Amino acid sequence: MKHYTLFLFLLCAGALPAQPGLFSSQILGGSNTITPAAPFLLLTPDARSGALGDCGAATSADAFSMHWNPAKIAFAPGRFDFGIAYTPWLRALIPDVNLAYVSGFIRPRRIRGFENHKQAFCTSLRYFSLGNFTSVGPGAVGTSQYRPNCISYDLGYVRKLSKNFSAGAAVRYVTLNLDINQARTQNFAVDLSAYYRLDSLIGDRAHLGLGINISNLAPRYDRRTPATPEDFSPANLRLGATLRTDEIGYNSFALSFDLNKLLVPSSPVYAIGANGNPQVNPATGQYVIVKGKQPGEHGIIGTFYDSPDGFEGELREITIGSGIEYWYNKTFAVRSGYFHEHEEYGNRQFVTLGAGIRYHIFGLDFAYLLPANRQRSPLENTLRFSLFFRFQQLRA
Repeated sequence: MKHYTLFLFLLCAGALPAQPGLFSSQILGGSNTITPAAPFLLLTPDARSGALGDCGAATSADAFSMHWNPAKIAFAPGRFDFGIAYTPWLRALIPDVNLAYVSGFIRPRRIRGFENHKQAFCTSLRYFSLGNFTSVGPGAVGTSQYRPNCISYDLGYVRKLSKNFSAGAAVRYVTLNLDINQARTQNFAVDLSAYYRLDSLIGDRAHLGLGINISNLAPRYDRRTPATPEDFSPANLRLGATLRTDEIGYNSFALSFDLNKLLVPSSPVYAIGANGNPQVNPATGQYVIVKGKQPGEHGIIGTFYDSPDGFEGELREITIGSGIEYWYNKTFAVRSGYFHEHEEYGNRQFVTLGAGIRYHIFGLDFAYLLPANRQRSPLENTLRFSLFFRFQQLRA
């Protein structure tokens, strides 16, 4: 039952393609899909970025910037933002799987009596529920109910280092409650981020933002067995750029582009023994690799050159997101985007649509996902909802 739960969790998190042979990346001739531990940390939590093709590294800062790039918060228009987001996950397949996310930041005017406009504190709480499970005991005698879930809590600090540049760091506490016996897996992770804003483009009408976020840097989740990609935290490198315009009349636009690469070991091709399982080298205790590299052998840097398919394989591991956002009178927004993942590395390809409305301190966004390829996707018709509040002034 434990292994079935883990399988469902990976599928729900969108880290695996919905097709046979999901775990074949460990054996000769299998899939190239990378399947890290705790993939729920990679899920898009908010509707705005969800409508922009999962872009967020360099978009304008809001209450949900903790997930995408905390460093942006140093340039946020508000001094206190608070947001709540909710996503019914795979609702066409499973009715009670969902992601809830609460996030916010504060930029105090004074710290210990001194004026300070250069720093901010941010936090978030993520809860991913896999629904209700019924476990049948040995011999079909007795049943029990349990509700597997995953939780993360983040706390971050951001500082503006110059007029146009800021940096941020965050620490994350993660718990995975996936076992019917209530066994809990815990871990800590770290995020590092930076943001650069270039103003005065095209006659002061346009602004360019550049962002980078390295997230979920953490130890392995299981050190008792030979290392496999499934044991590693979903460390991720996100690079993004956003070109936005000031209001021209009542209209403003923003064009965003993000690149993502998992900093997780690529799945090697393992030799298979007579029993159908990967062969283990008795001298080292590691699986015998036919093609590729031993997972984790070269650290984070090694994830840039460990693909069994060489440099071409590394390029295929990169996902691409793009989106456009239109605002009318800073009140009503329309958004659209596109997300692309190579067919051999997950095959998530979808178009996103969304809209948003702002009224004083209140904001509401929603997003809708449509598969872009012919293959039926478990992510189709995904809806996201976000509610946030922005306060321009604080007494503190």
